[in-house]
Amino acid sequence: MCGIFAYLNFFTPKKRAEVIDILLQGLRRMEYRGYDSAGIAIDSSNNNTANNKDQNDVGVFRKTGKVDALYDHIKDAKDLDMEVTYSVHCGIGHTRWATHGKPKDENAHPQRSNTNNDFVVVHNGILTNYKDIKGYLEQKGHKFESETDTEVIAKLVQHIYERHTDFSFRQIVEMAIQQLEGAFALAFKSRHYPGQLVAARRGSPLLVGIKSDSRLTTNHFPVYYSKDIGVREWREEIVKYLISSNDKSDQCYALGKTLNLDESDTHQALNTPPPGVAPITTEVFNSARSFAGGFPPEILTSTAHKSSGPASQEGTPRSIRPFDATNWE
Repeated sequence: MCGIFAYLNFFTPKKRAEVIDILLQGLRRMEYRGYDSAGIAIDSSNNNTANNKDQNDVGVFRKTGKVDALYDHIKDAKDLDMEVTYSVHCGIGHTRWATHGKPKDENAHPQRSNTNNDFVVVHNGILTNYKDIKGYLEQKGHKFESETDTEVIAKLVQHIYERHTDFSFRQIVEMAIQQLEGAFALAFKSRHYPGQLVAARRGSPLLVGIKSDSRLTTNHFPVYYSKDIGVREWREEIVKYLISSNDKSDQCYALGKTLNLDESDTHQALNTPPPGVAPITTEVFNSARSFAGGFPPEILTSTAHKSSGPASQEGTPRSIRPFDATNWE
């Protein structure tokens, strides 16, 4: 059980210190879901100008312990200008409850694709086929620096990107998650796609909040300003909405869904579930409850229905097929 948090700021100038504060405050809200370690990924350039070749660099900060330990780690960081202002900024964060690998800095999230931080990801869930994917990627020359199941996701996305540089961020993530087995909620950031985050889920819950001056409705899901639903505890501007649907009968199949947040829309990788793949009925939560001390673990668990197809541990639906790179090699 882990907590993930992401923040996007579009065309509203904010200092880096403000962005970091929002990320850390979000992680403190999620800390009941994991407190072995914490981390964030932010835009790291101190020169936010168009002709700066390093403008899209991603900085990763991870620390064993609670969020306060991460705060001290960031505060002590050298060459990190807290006064630099961004009009567009995307950041992701994570609090970890260790499942694969001991609590230590290397195993904290965000996990990265390489030392350049080309792709970084935060993950809530467990991958049951990560060893197969890791073995494949090691054969292709990828070096691993953690003991986590999550690192394979970042490196798999990097591997696909290197072969399909013309793909959109969302396309790359969709191609990667089709190879993942288990339950997950993910948020990705990349130096190759500045100003974008991609979120994906299968089984694990994922909520999206959008700040607006008034009510906004997209083609895919309704978004409300906080005054419309009475959520006012965090700067009076927080809205949370479950990606899948407001309809309790909605079924999100084991293929999962991805969300390209720069376009503010949801996108399901495939609309029709393949034979033998168990549908997952997603519970719909009252967003205000997250501000009243968080959800108990059982409420955050989606129910997997029985399927005639094979199942992995504890009834979690298996992926579409065994790990197979032939579609994108």
